[in-house]
Amino acid sequence: MHGMQAVQGIDDRATVALLNSKPPPDELGLLRGVISGSVRLQKRLHDAGLVDSPMCPFCGECDETLQHCFWDCPQWSSLRTQFDLPAPSVCELWPACSRQCGIFVEDAEVLVLKEELAHEASVSHDIPSFFKCAETCSEVANLHDIHQEQVLWTDGACANNQDQRFRRAGSGIFYGAGHHMNASMILPGYVQSNQRAELLAVVVACLRVPRPLDIRTDSEYVCNGVAALSSWTETGWKGDHPDLWNLLASSLHSRVSEVRVSWVKGHAKRVDIARGRTTEYDKKGNDGADALAVAGARMHRVPEDIVRRACERKAVAKCVQKYMVTVLKTRLHAEAIAADLISDSTDTCAVLRARLHAEIAVDLLPDSMYTYTLDDEVSGRERDIVCDSQ
Repeated sequence: MHGMQAVQGIDDRATVALLNSKPPPDELGLLRGVISGSVRLQKRLHDAGLVDSPMCPFCGECDETLQHCFWDCPQWSSLRTQFDLPAPSVCELWPACSRQCGIFVEDAEVLVLKEELAHEASVSHDIPSFFKCAETCSEVANLHDIHQEQVLWTDGACANNQDQRFRRAGSGIFYGAGHHMNASMILPGYVQSNQRAELLAVVVACLRVPRPLDIRTDSEYVCNGVAALSSWTETGWKGDHPDLWNLLASSLHSRVSEVRVSWVKGHAKRVDIARGRTTEYDKKGNDGADALAVAGARMHRVPEDIVRRACERKAVAKCVQKYMVTVLKTRLHAEAIAADLISDSTDTCAVLRARLHAEIAVDLLPDSMYTYTLDDEVSGRERDIVCDSQ
């Protein structure tokens, strides 16, 4: 189907958003049929040799294809006004997979962002070199107070957490207000998460400073991993981010000076200081590290208009799919009414069934979606048809 082979691929998040919202069981089955392209309309049934005519039984104007059913059939025109669908001129520009199956194509700019992450991963595989740790370590080693313990705070931050395509993380190392070694760093590579950013900050801090270190972080994940260092260092880290954990273990074992990693409360308030949950000293340090980490995350290029378009595409996809499901529900409802009113299968009754579909389908919407009333003329036709079929 046209659009499915797009270089940038399918926007999975938009396409399955309605599916993931757990619709009612009857709508869920219809929605799966829409997305999979397995809706059994008259044209498809005719092609399979199951019916005599591909003609739309609701308007009788042309073959009942997916395009005709969802967008062209005049019988469902009133339904289209009930949904906030884009203008017809916009819908006409969509590929067939969007118009017929509610499958939306990814933004080409998202592919560019993925390529940028790939480039970051390729140039940052050597973490010490990427962050110039050896140069900084040599600079610190030449200081006269090399044996004095250094207190510092580390933190990680992640922006656009709600969408993996745009999630970007950064790390921060805070020595003190205005300190020349304060660092804001991007988290390079494909894996963008707050935990990895927290861990990277500790790794780089250890690699940059040969002094005895008192590292304070609000990451329990990092603190627990370091505390259990002796239990996994010989076999290597078996969980997430093994590259960073094994690099940290190697750095800690090769150091002459001691490194302590302790937990402090993150995003502390004044009340936390008053109640002894943290200190003024640690609050300032953690706040400083957090600001640096946020700045590091912002070093990634994720234009706001790309994120906005993705949100809009998701909303449109859900609306289009809800509309398609409603058309199919209404169509099934009309067919069920016709089956109840016409039990004979003669050609005459088939004609009457088609007329019935065309005249009352929209008026007989399910109560759960719209209220409806039958006028005297339509009710009279029903009575006539019932009488003729008996």
